[in-house]
Formats: sequence, structure tokens, C-alpha cells
Amino acid sequence: MSLVNDALKRAQRLQQKQRDLPPPPLLRSAPPPPPNSGFWLRFLATALAVLGIILIIGFWKLSPDAHPPEVQKPLPVSTTPPPPAQSQAMPVQPVIAETKPSPIPPPPPAPPITNAPVLAPAKPEPSPLKLQAIFYTPRNPSAIINGKTVQIGDTFEGLRIVKINPDSVDLATPTQTNRLTPKGVSPHY
Repeated sequence: MSLVNDALKRAQRLQQKQRDLPPPPLLRSAPPPPPNSGFWLRFLATALAVLGIILIIGFWKLSPDAHPPEVQKPLPVSTTPPPPAQSQAMPVQPVIAETKPSPIPPPPPAPPITNAPVLAPAKPEPSPLKLQAIFYTPRNPSAIINGKTVQIGDTFEGLRIVKINPDSVDLATPTQTNRLTPKGVSPHY
């Protein structure tokens, strides 16, 4: 119990010492800024904004792409003669420009006429179709045929892609449908 009493006495002495100390100095707030302290900052911001706008307009006016060059309109030609002058004027003789006709080039020589039959240019043979890969997903299937990626509805060398299965691709012409497999083309069905 003596320990408790000793602790209480020490606490009372400490409180007594704190009461005897002078109060701490009060913190003072900073004085309010003068009323026009932000004037220069606002003035500088406004001046920079106005200067920026002037520079943008100046560059726009000076840029060659801003305005197309103006085309000068030809002056209207009057068909009425001018009124006679009051003083004696020398008669004006019309100037007739002498024009020389430009020479016309002779037509190119005609090709010789032969009785050989005219052959139409041969159509290039389409390359054989080779199914290289199938990327099958139920929503968006695609395939690679002769190095080109195709999807349903695409046209490839005159054939329309009708269906892409997990193991084949159906191609259609207006008259028939063919099935292309990784090994080759199956007969039409």
C-alpha cells in the first residue's frame, strides 16, 4: 500500500509544479494578406492568356494552309464603244492578231489486215485451294485458305464462304457448293 501512496504523492507534486509554471505563449495567426496581393498574379495570368490568344491568331493568319489563295476575277469586257472624247483624238485602228493554224499530226498507221482469227486473252488458272488452318469457335469461326484469313460471308477467288465447321469449310458458287478439308476439296454435295 505504501507504493500506491508514494505514487499518488508523486502525481500530486507533479501537478503542483505544472500549476506553478507560467502559461505557454498563445499562438498568433499570421496577419491577413493585404487586399491587393493577388492583383499582380491575376494581372499576369490575364496578360499571358491574351498574349497566347494573339499569338494563336497571328500564326493562323500567317499559315499558308489557313486561307486558299484568292483567285482574281477577270475584268468584265464592255461591248459598247466608249463615248467620243471632246478633244481631237487620233483614230484607233484595230489590231488584228495573226494566228497560224497549228499543224495536225497525221493519224497513226493502221495495223496490217490479216485473216488470222482473233484470240481472246487466256484467263489465268485459279490456284488450287488449300485449307491451311481452321480456328473454330461457335460465335466467330475463321479459316486460312491459301494464306488468307476468311470468315463466314467472305468471298475468296469467286467462291463465297458459306460455313466453317471444326474440320472443313463449305464454299459456294451460284451453281454448286464444295467442301474444303485440310486434305483437299471434297466433291460437291
